[in-house]
Amino acid sequence: MALIKCQDCGTDVSDAAPACPKCARPIAMEVRQSDRLQRLPAPARNSNSLSAGFVVFALVCLGLWIYFQAKGSGESDSQQAATVATSSPLPSERKTRTSVIPAVDAATQLYHEHAAQQSAFEQTRLGQLGPYNAAANEIQKSAIFNRANAQMRAYWANHGANFSDWTGRLSSSVTSHGGSEVDIEITSDAGTVYRESNISNGSALYSDLSTLPDGAMVAFSGTFSDADSATGGERSLTEIGSLDEPTYNVDLSSVAKIDQQEAFAPPEPERQTAESTEAAAGVV
Repeated sequence: MALIKCQDCGTDVSDAAPACPKCARPIAMEVRQSDRLQRLPAPARNSNSLSAGFVVFALVCLGLWIYFQAKGSGESDSQQAATVATSSPLPSERKTRTSVIPAVDAATQLYHEHAAQQSAFEQTRLGQLGPYNAAANEIQKSAIFNRANAQMRAYWANHGANFSDWTGRLSSSVTSHGGSEVDIEITSDAGTVYRESNISNGSALYSDLSTLPDGAMVAFSGTFSDADSATGGERSLTEIGSLDEPTYNVDLSSVAKIDQQEAFAPPEPERQTAESTEAAAGVV
C-alpha cells in the first residue's frame, strides 16, 4: 500500500482506496488497470525482416528512377534530332537563301530628319518654360526669357531660317475683303504656332489652302519672316506666352495635307531642361 496523488485534485490518497475522499475520483480501480497494462509483454519485433523490407523498397525506387531517366533522355534526343532535321536547310536551299535587311525608306528617313529639326527648334523656347515657372523672381524670369531668345538665334545661326516639311494642324484660316486674302495659323503638336497673313487670292498657296479642311494635318515649308530680330520674329505679347505658346510669322512656300497614319508623326516632345535645350540649339 502506498500514497499517490489524485490526478484531479492532487490530494495524497492510498492506492488501495476505492475513491479520493476529496473529489471522489476512482483510485483503486485505476491503479489495478495501470498495473495490468504494465505487466503485458511488449510485442516482439523482427528487426531483420524490417531491414530487408527497406532494402527491397529502396532497390525498387532506384530501378524506377533509372528507367524514367533513360526514357526521358531518349525522347529529348529524338525531339532534338527532329527539330534539327526540320529546321536545317537542304544544301540546295543554303545556296539560294540570303539575309534580308529591311531598308529604311528614303522619304521616311527624310521625314524624321525634318521632324527632329522642328523639335529642336521648338524646344529652344518650350524647354525654358519649366525653369521660367520655377524662377524665384521677375529678374530671374527675364533672364530665362533672354536665354530662350539667344538659343533661338543660335539655332538659326547653325541651321538657317528656312524649314522644310514641318508638321502641324491648320488651326485657323480667316479670309478678308470677300476672300481676296486669307490669314492662316498652323499649330504643331508641341503647341508652337506658325502664322502667315495676307495670302493673296490667285496665288498657288491660296489655291492649295482652298482645298484643305479646318483642322487638317499638314506638312508646311517656308522661311521665318523676322529671323534676324531680337526675338527672332516671335510675336507673343508676354514673356510667359512666348515660352508656353510661341507664335512666329512665316513666309510659307507650300502647305499640303498629309495622312496621319502615313506621316509617322514624332511624339510630342517633353519639356526639356535648359541644358539639354541649349545643346540641341548649339549653344555651348
